[in-house]
This record gives sequence, structure tokens and C-alpha cells, in this order.
Amino acid sequence: MKVLYMHAKNLKIDIGENKKPRKMREMARRIERKQGPLLDKITSKNKVTSSPNALLAFVCVEAGDENIDLKPVVQSILDARVLVAAKDIVVGSFGHLSANPADPALAKVLSEQVFKGVLKEYPDTLTYLFGWDKSLEMRMPCHPMNASFKSFGPQ
Repeated sequence: MKVLYMHAKNLKIDIGENKKPRKMREMARRIERKQGPLLDKITSKNKVTSSPNALLAFVCVEAGDENIDLKPVVQSILDARVLVAAKDIVVGSFGHLSANPADPALAKVLSEQVFKGVLKEYPDTLTYLFGWDKSLEMRMPCHPMNASFKSFGPQ
């Protein structure tokens, strides 16, 4: 499992931003054919994730992560939030960090478990929809910990 941490100011993650309704439906059908029933429906409540000051944690589940201990991953995310003094945490799946990503079903389950583990310890934790195309807007403040990366292996 890999995690990319970014300190984000004025973060906005928009699912399917700037898509016309017809194009949005076409995109949804294409993704649903690829991802199947893994996709949650886009609603007005889950279309946008935003925060004025967040630690954004992109979680990449890799093939072979089936038995990974998620406690160090969760703790690392919590520790990173403290280091950058972010108010919120945003945890979401991001398969693009690996040449060997896990099957989407496993990726969704494990990334949701990471989110729930962080949420249990830090209630100001947000997430975004799994598997959908998304746009990302943010400003990264200039400091030594504004972006970092960690790899976690199965025990």
C-alpha cells in the first residue's frame, strides 16, 4: 500500500466537474462497465468534497495487500495531519501511485477501511467517491512537509 500525503489549502474535489448531463451519463456508463457495482451513485451530497485546510491522503492499494495491517497506515495519516497542522483529513483511493494496483474490489474495501480507521480517531475526516473521474483544486503551502510519500507492506 502506498500513501501520498499533501497539505491542501482551499481543497475542492469535484466528481465529474464541468460535464454536461449527457456527457456525465456517458461517463457513468463507461466507468460502470469497467468498475461494475463498486461505484456509489453521484448525488448532490457526495459530488464535492472540500476543506479550507486539509491533509489529503491518496491511498493506493496494491496487488498483494490482502493481509496488510492497516493500523500503521491509519496512524501515519493521523501523525501527518498533526505535522502539517491541518484541520481536516481527506482520505481517498488513488490507484495511480502503483504499476501494480489491486483489483478494484479489494482497493475499495481496503481504502474504505483506512478511511473508517482514521474517522474513528479523528471525526473531521472526509472522503470522496471511489472510482469516479474527478477534478482537483487546491493550493499547497510552501513548507518542508507539504507533500510526502510512504509505502506500507504486508506483515
